[in-house]
Amino acid sequence: MSTVVDELHLPEDHRSEVIGLVTVPGQPVTAADALEALQALDPSDRAPHGPAVALRGAANEAWFEVRLPEPALRAMGEAADAVLEVSPPWLERVSLAAIEPGSRRVLGGTSWLYGEPGSVHGRIDPWPVLDVPDPPWQGADAAVLLLQARSYGPLMVSVRLLTREQAILRAQARTLLAGLLCGALVILLGCALGLMLTSGGRDYASFGAFALMLASATVLLGSANGLVPLLFGAGSAGGSRRALELALCVGCGAGTLVAARWSGAPRASPRVAGYAGWSAGAQFAAAAGSAAGAFSALQPAVLALHTGSILVIVGSGIIGLRNRTSLERLNLAMLAAQVGFQLPVKMAFAGLAAPGPLAFHGWQLGTICAAIVVFNSLVGLMREAERSRRLRVRAEVLQARLSAEERSIAESRDMFRMLSHELRTPLATLCVLARNAEREHPAVSPFSQAMIVQAKRVANLLERVATGESLADMARSGTREPTAVARASREVVGDLRLNWPDRCVLLRTAVSDDTTVGASPEAVRLILANLVENALRHGGPEARVDVHVRGGADHVEFVVSDDGLGIAAEDRELIFKRYWRGRSAMRNPGVGLGLWLVWRVVEGVGGRVRFHASPTGGSVFTVVLPVAGAQGLREATQ
Repeated sequence: MSTVVDELHLPEDHRSEVIGLVTVPGQPVTAADALEALQALDPSDRAPHGPAVALRGAANEAWFEVRLPEPALRAMGEAADAVLEVSPPWLERVSLAAIEPGSRRVLGGTSWLYGEPGSVHGRIDPWPVLDVPDPPWQGADAAVLLLQARSYGPLMVSVRLLTREQAILRAQARTLLAGLLCGALVILLGCALGLMLTSGGRDYASFGAFALMLASATVLLGSANGLVPLLFGAGSAGGSRRALELALCVGCGAGTLVAARWSGAPRASPRVAGYAGWSAGAQFAAAAGSAAGAFSALQPAVLALHTGSILVIVGSGIIGLRNRTSLERLNLAMLAAQVGFQLPVKMAFAGLAAPGPLAFHGWQLGTICAAIVVFNSLVGLMREAERSRRLRVRAEVLQARLSAEERSIAESRDMFRMLSHELRTPLATLCVLARNAEREHPAVSPFSQAMIVQAKRVANLLERVATGESLADMARSGTREPTAVARASREVVGDLRLNWPDRCVLLRTAVSDDTTVGASPEAVRLILANLVENALRHGGPEARVDVHVRGGADHVEFVVSDDGLGIAAEDRELIFKRYWRGRSAMRNPGVGLGLWLVWRVVEGVGGRVRFHASPTGGSVFTVVLPVAGAQGLREATQ
C-alpha cells in the first residue's frame, strides 16, 4: 500500500521539479510500480517548490519522482557531455523515464541498479553521476527521474545538471575535502592521545577505553549497514549479499576490538601491537572488497591519501616532541604511522570507488582503522616514555643517594678533622709527661718510650684520616717505601704484650730481616694488631695466640691462630662484614670494624685473607701479602 509523504521541496535553481514521493514500508518495489503509483497521485497531493528535499519518518524504502522541465531536457540534448549529479550517495536505484507531452503516459526509460558493474559509465566518486548517451526524452515535455533510497533519519536529496568537467571538479573537491577531514580527525585523535600520554603515561586504562570506543563504533556502523536492511526488508535478490556484508562488518569490528586490546595491553610487545594494527587494516580491506571494486583506481584519492599521510606525520611529530622522544624513535614512529595509514585509507577510498551500501560507511571505517594504526604507534611511544620516566626516576633516586653519601662522607671527614685537632694537644701532653717520667725515673724508660711511639702513631693516623686519605691509599703507600716484615711483626707483638701483660702471645718468624712486602708499615701493623687483638678479645681469657710469619717465592704469610672458643659455623660467612659482631662477642667492647679493616687493607695491597677453624676449636686467620716489587696477588678474597 503506497503512502504519500508531503515534505518534499526543491529549489528552483536545480531546474527540476519534485512531483511526489511514495514510501513502501516493509516490501520491495520496482521502478515501474513506483512510477505507476506516482502517476496515480492527485495533483493536489504534490509538494510545492521549496528550499530542499527532505524525507522524515521511519520509512525504510522511498521512491522520489523528480521532473526535469523542457529547458533542462533541451540543454541535455544539445550537450553531449551533460550529466545529472544525484546526491546523496546511498541511493540504491536510479531510473530515468520520459513522459508523453500533454499526458502521463511513459514513452520509455532507463534504469541503473546501484552496484551493477558497468551500468554507470565514467563514475569518479561515490555520488551517482548518470551518463545517458541515448536519452529517452526526445519529443517529451518533461522527464521523470525516479530515485530509490533507504533512510533511517532525515534525508536530503539534490539533482543538478552539470557538464562532465564540472562534475569531475566537484567530485575532486569533495574527495579532497573528505580526505582532509579524515586526516584532521585522525590527527585530533592522535593529539588527544598525546595529551593523555604527557599528562599521565601510566594511565593504560584510558588508552584501553579509547580503543574499546573505536571498536564499538566499528561494530555499530557495520551492524547499521548490514543488519537493519537485512531485518527490515532488503529483498530476496540482495539478501545474501547483505548477510555477507553484515558478517564482514561485524567481523571487522570484532577484529578491531581484539587488536585494540592487544595494542593497549601494558605488557604487549611492539611486534604484537604492529600485528594488531595490520590485522585491523586487513579486515577492513576485506570488508571494503565485499562492496565490489576494492581495487579500483581513483585519481582524486591519491592527493587526499598523501595529504592524510602528511597530516599523520605532523601529528606523530607533535606527539613525539611533547613526550621528548629521542629522534631515532620519533623517526621510526613517524614512518610507522605513515606506512600504517596508507593501507586502511587506501582500502577506504577503493571501497568508495564502486557502488554498494557499504561504501557509505567507508569514510567512518577508514578513519577508525587509520586512528587505530596511529593509536598503536602512540602506544609504542607511551611505553618508551614510561620506560624513560622510570629510568629518570631511578637515576634521580640514585643521585639523591649519592648526594646523601657524599654529605655523610663530608660530615665524617669534618668530624675526624675536629677530633684530630682536639686530640693533638692531649697526645703532645702525654709525650711530654712520658719524657719527664723517663728523666726522673730511668727504670720506666721502656714504658715511656713505648708510650711516646704509640702517641705519635695515633697522631699520625688521625692526621692522615683528617686529610681524606683512605685505607687503600695508606696501604699502597708502602709500594714507595717497602716494610720489613720481621721488624714490624716484633714491634706489633711487643706493643700488644705491654697492653695485655697477663696474656700469652707467641711470635715465630721464618723470614730474614731484609724480607719486605709491598705495603706501608701502618698497613702491616694494622693487619697484625687487629688480628691478634681479635683473638685476645674473643678467644677467651685462657686462650693462647700464636703469630707465625713465613715467606714464599713472591709472598709472605701471616698466620694468627688461637686455641680459644672459635667462631660458630653460621657466623663464618659474616666475619668480614662491616659492623658485624657475633653473639659471643656481645659481652666484649667493640663496634665490629677490626676484621673488616683487615680485609679492606689486605685487598688494597693486592693480597688475600682466609679463615678456617683450628683442630682444637679455635680460629686461624691467614693473610698473604705480595713481597716488595711483585705485581700483587690475583685476588683479594674474604
